[in-house]
This record gives sequence, C-alpha cells and structure tokens, in this order.
Amino acid sequence: MRDFFMLIGTASATLVGLMFVAVSITASYMTEELRPGLSVFLSPTIFHLAAILVICLMVLLPANPATASALVLAAGVLGFAFALRVLLGVERFYHDPEMGIDREDRTFYGFAPVLSQFAIVIAAVLLLFRLPAGAWTLVAALMALLLVCIHNAWDITVWAVIRSPNR
Repeated sequence: MRDFFMLIGTASATLVGLMFVAVSITASYMTEELRPGLSVFLSPTIFHLAAILVICLMVLLPANPATASALVLAAGVLGFAFALRVLLGVERFYHDPEMGIDREDRTFYGFAPVLSQFAIVIAAVLLLFRLPAGAWTLVAALMALLLVCIHNAWDITVWAVIRSPNR
C-alpha cells in the first residue's frame, strides 16, 4: 500500500506543477473580471491536488498509526470545509444565467470534491479505530479526488485555450 500512496502523491504533485505551467501560459489574459471564476474553479483544483499530496505524505510518515490517522482526519476536515465553501460558490454561479455553468461543472467542481473529502474524513475515522476498511476507503477517496482533479485540470486548460486571444 505504501507504493500506492507514493504513486498517487507523486501524480498529484506533478499535476500541481502542470497547473502552474498552464496558468503561466494563459496569465496574459487572466483579468480581474475572471477572478471570481478562478477562485471557484482553478484555486480549488490546486487545493485538492495539494491535499492529496499532503495526505499521502501524512500516511507515509514514520509515525505511529494513531498520529498519522489524526493528521489525515485534520486534513480531511479542513478539505471538507473548503470543498463545502467552494460548493456554495459553484451553486451561486450555477444559478446565475450569465455565468453559463452547466451540470457537469456543478458536479465536478462542486459535489464530487465534497463527497471525496467527506470520504477522506470517514477513512481517517476508520483508521483511528484501526479498522481494515479505513485504508481501502482512503485509497478509494484519494483516487476519486485525483480523477476529479484530472477532469477539472483538463476542463480549465481547454476553457483557457478556447478563450485565448491568440485563437
């Protein structure tokens, strides 16, 4: 299982780096009027990718399992609270006809991260009680969150390329 956490942590770190490259390339036309959208779509994607990396590092710490589980629980609660806040922003955009947010955006930027982060909290609680399902729940939650982030990173990149003034 250690190799899994090393692999998924590395994947999330790589995607964070690629997101910085994508933002750097498109920075010339990221205006102040795009700031609300960036705070609801781009920043949370970076946050969730970083959360995956941090949780993987916590699991790999040479600490006792109770300490690692408590750290994962703290990270999960923080991630869940952040995801809920983002969901509120997505919902605000979804109900604003000028924003053009569709159900796919609502699902992948709003609901899916909330569910994944909640699953991380559940996994951490299971790990605290040393239940075998905890590790597998954490694996499933991190995989789900990573897949959501891959979708969102691709979606943001395509959105930026389509709106590029050089097109």
